[in-house]
Amino acid sequence: MLNLLKPLKAAGLTGVKVMWTFFERRIQPLMARAHAMYRYTGVGDPTRMSPEVLTPGEVRARVWAVIKRPEDNQDLDRHESCLLYTSRCV
Repeated sequence: MLNLLKPLKAAGLTGVKVMWTFFERRIQPLMARAHAMYRYTGVGDPTRMSPEVLTPGEVRARVWAVIKRPEDNQDLDRHESCLLYTSRCV
């Protein structure tokens, strides 16, 4: 499993980004799904737990409530500002 994650990590995947995705898409990480998470279609997706859309600031607060690791603040800042000020995050 770790070998499968190495290329993703090299491409910029972080734990913060994974957590952000769970909260932003309003999905439960361990629930049974209608389809794989990469096939997520948006607010109307059947895997979504709530139709309410969260702002990047609300998502950040929820991710922080779970991780509470000061060393991840920079990654949170970078991810949030990327979403607020650009159309593409790397």
